[in-house]
Amino acid sequence: MRFILLTSILSAAIGADRQAVGRAQPEQAFDVASVKANVSDQQEFFRPTPSRFVAVNVPLKRLIMSAFGLPAYRIVGDPDWVNHERFDIDAVAPADVVLRMTILADGNVQLLPPLLETLLRDRFALRAHYEMRKMPVFELVRARRNRLGPGLRPADTNCAPPAPDALSPCRMRPGPNRFEATGMMWSGMLLGSLTAAVNRPVVDKTGLTGQFDVKIAWTTLTTSQPNEAAQLTDSTSVFVAVEEQLGLRFVAAEAPVEVLVIDSIDRPRPN
Repeated sequence: MRFILLTSILSAAIGADRQAVGRAQPEQAFDVASVKANVSDQQEFFRPTPSRFVAVNVPLKRLIMSAFGLPAYRIVGDPDWVNHERFDIDAVAPADVVLRMTILADGNVQLLPPLLETLLRDRFALRAHYEMRKMPVFELVRARRNRLGPGLRPADTNCAPPAPDALSPCRMRPGPNRFEATGMMWSGMLLGSLTAAVNRPVVDKTGLTGQFDVKIAWTTLTTSQPNEAAQLTDSTSVFVAVEEQLGLRFVAAEAPVEVLVIDSIDRPRPN
């Protein structure tokens, strides 16, 4: 089944600091929420609006990912049923709260404010904590010392809008299997797009600074095993595209990565 994200609001990237689960913080919760198991074969989707969050036939793992803004590989300790059992959620936000799906700096998507996190604690008895664990990463380095690829060029664009009501000439245009930007400060959401493409954290080791114009496109990753070397069978795989189009390359390494450790989680009680 194809996953579709329908959202009316996408905000800019936010800071990476996140409080640990259960750490003292102001409690925010939906006014009312319906949670039901779904065993149908209907298409899964999110449909958030500023006042309501609706998820249909969505795996619990994906709800956890959206609650904390994390990719699957940074969520560990969860039982197998979390990945396969699906749920419908229909939840109404308080009158003074505006819901938004936010793209984080690392490219992941999170529902803010954190009402979904509260729902998972209350209805699924989620208990979890953050910790650092060493895991495989890719370091992004220069492929050639003195030359970049045709898709990566230093820019001197003035990002100030030409008029008070005009758009900035500097912008980013991420999309499925592609990334374009004008006047982008290095490296920002490009690393997020590449991280999503290789399903492994990407650590910037290029030494690049300043503004860049970026244009890169690639095909889908050719392996479903993120912790193994990709079997490159397509000349436009992300690994080849990064080297040929940006003049950079991936180097396999290990590094400490913050992960969310699931201590316990239960199936919800019927409404």
